[in-house]
Amino acid sequence: MSQAIGPHQPSRPLLIDAALAHRAGQVHYDAHGDVTLHDARLPGGTVIVPAERQFPCILATFMSLDKALTATANSPLSSSGESFRESFDAEFRRYLELASALPPGAFEPDYGTYVYDAWEQKLYLVAPEAWHRLALVTSTAKLWTDPKGQLTLREIRERFENTVVGFAGASVGGNLIEGVARELRFLRAKVADPDHLEVTNLNRLERGSLRYAVQSRAQRADRRNAFELRHVNKAAMAAYEQQLVDPYAEWFVYADGLHAGNVDRFFDGSADEPPIQILVEEVDDLPMKVELRRHARRRGIPVLMLSDFGHRAQAQFQDYRRDPSAPLGYRISDEVLMQRLDAFMSRGKRDELFAFARALAGDDFAQDEFLAWVEQRGEQPTASLPQSGTTALISGGWGGKLVALHVLGYDLPERSVFDAKAGKVLP
Repeated sequence: MSQAIGPHQPSRPLLIDAALAHRAGQVHYDAHGDVTLHDARLPGGTVIVPAERQFPCILATFMSLDKALTATANSPLSSSGESFRESFDAEFRRYLELASALPPGAFEPDYGTYVYDAWEQKLYLVAPEAWHRLALVTSTAKLWTDPKGQLTLREIRERFENTVVGFAGASVGGNLIEGVARELRFLRAKVADPDHLEVTNLNRLERGSLRYAVQSRAQRADRRNAFELRHVNKAAMAAYEQQLVDPYAEWFVYADGLHAGNVDRFFDGSADEPPIQILVEEVDDLPMKVELRRHARRRGIPVLMLSDFGHRAQAQFQDYRRDPSAPLGYRISDEVLMQRLDAFMSRGKRDELFAFARALAGDDFAQDEFLAWVEQRGEQPTASLPQSGTTALISGGWGGKLVALHVLGYDLPERSVFDAKAGKVLP
């Protein structure tokens, strides 16, 4: 196995089959355990990875699975017809035998996949795809069933893995990416966002940290220039972090966002890129919010939007597959929605912005302290939309549940609200 870093996946780690790499000398250990990695896709073709930047994860993965997998008679069946437990025990024994029979001077057996993270120059050695991905879903597997309770675990996993989700927006949308990825562990996904991470995003951006506030000094044209600022794209960061959880998953990154030149490919795919089956819409560009719904409705693709309005997380699900005539906004005609959008875009007045928000999200979207900010009552510490980090987290987790429920065939409400301050769900 050896996968290229594609043009839409600039941060994707390099995956190399361990057995092939050892035989071809592509991965070579010196006497101290430092690795020389040869690959034409790397800058210069060769990198040295010292032992302190190597992380062999296979034994840790198998020990986790050994503890987690049930040994009872109702252990689910694998594709071979054996129970998961039986298949795992046989594979674990095989790995232990290989590791125990290493030739003199060898550091690792011919087993698993090397994952080279070029962004941070780290080398991981992970279990084969089936076992690595099983470890990611074992603890949640019992919690999901279809509405009729007829699907097996393997059938549910096939549904989840083969669902292609398109994420438009990766700020609050980054929390949605995290939530959906944790529940589905899909094999392929797309993420689009032209924006870069800012320090003020760290309050609510899942997996955000200081290492993404700027690119490293090495990326500057002049390393001594304190005024040269190189930012990190949010979409690239989100995909990168997810690929370090599951390097076998494939992400298509639209770091220039969505626009007329690429939106059709985002929805429909191409020769080397799949079409999406559900859209998670979290963009800041108001005309694009409406345009994406037009594209989705025309194709019969459901749209999920989670909004964090102060202490309230609001979920809206527009199932254009089931109802191709559903409106673009919330229980309002497309004509009124567009009138309000045009009014704000032409004049930019604050009250016209919130008139559009009511058309898209409902008349009652603003409550409590958030309503005070809308009405400019009291202190106004921020010119931008005030957002709660915990409400963003709630939105991400809730969104993950809703996407999983939809994939399994459950009916979702058009809109629901969780009021974190009151501790209750509102219709």
